[in-house]
Amino acid sequence: MAVDLTYPKHKRSTTLGQLSSLSAQPQVRLMSQRVRNLEEFTDLGKLSLGRIIPYLLGGIYLVFMFAGNVWLIAILLLVIVTVSTLIIKHKKSYKQKLDFILSTPFPHKLWQSQNLKRLNLSVSERAMVNEGLRDFFLLHALKPKKPLCMPSKYVDELWHAFILDTRSYQEYCQAAFGKPLHHIPDYAFLDRQRNVRMYTYQATCQLHGINPAYPGDRVPRLFGIDSVIGRSLSGLAPPLTLWALLQELSQSYQAWYQTIIGERPDGMDLDFEVDITQDGAATCGSSDSSGGDGGSSCSSCGGD
Repeated sequence: MAVDLTYPKHKRSTTLGQLSSLSAQPQVRLMSQRVRNLEEFTDLGKLSLGRIIPYLLGGIYLVFMFAGNVWLIAILLLVIVTVSTLIIKHKKSYKQKLDFILSTPFPHKLWQSQNLKRLNLSVSERAMVNEGLRDFFLLHALKPKKPLCMPSKYVDELWHAFILDTRSYQEYCQAAFGKPLHHIPDYAFLDRQRNVRMYTYQATCQLHGINPAYPGDRVPRLFGIDSVIGRSLSGLAPPLTLWALLQELSQSYQAWYQTIIGERPDGMDLDFEVDITQDGAATCGSSDSSGGDGGSSCSSCGGD
């Protein structure tokens, strides 16, 4: 069962001043447990027979009262049966895809690639990166028509290794998404990096049941993995500590929310959820309006 990991864990010797600074910072948790009902954040999850049938029955009642047309009533009943069947079939297929992502292990041979071996990760760190990639794939299943970015360099390396195993990756994507999950270069949303990054953060927080504006002491796993590992990849700046990352993400989201919605997120419950279009434009509305094919940028989460 997934557990919450508390960080930072200080292994290096520090000066008295550094210890005083560290003790002033509250402990921050890397959230690894996902919400139980993943479908509730999608249009499909909000679509249920209980919501549709009353309207259809009301239509039949009106037709019967004012027209009495038996054939029209029969047609409406046929529509009810057809729509109900399609909804049940579609929801079952969607649940099967989510179950596949949650239960299917990634090919163990991926960690034999030279690029991943150079990361020199421990067994527990590898497991954490694996689950980070699983979170990333879940986001795409839940938000299939939204542009999302990859906030973790370590998870990005694993994703790259998976893509290079073309046959396994193609089979996985077909089972998980019903189509290939394309890798979009980081310059695709260069002028809207902030929107894509903040929307990805918002969606990741939903995955773990975190309020993105007021996360408390919790950081979603996909955004916090690099800080937990605490080592920078070659040529890249060192990652922020979990505490610094928590402050940066919550403050950036509050500012972004105010820019899009027009008011600061007061209280612990957000009145609106910020939506994003296929090309990265942010709007106020439902988080699952229709769009294009979706896709992911591998490194556009570097900052605002």
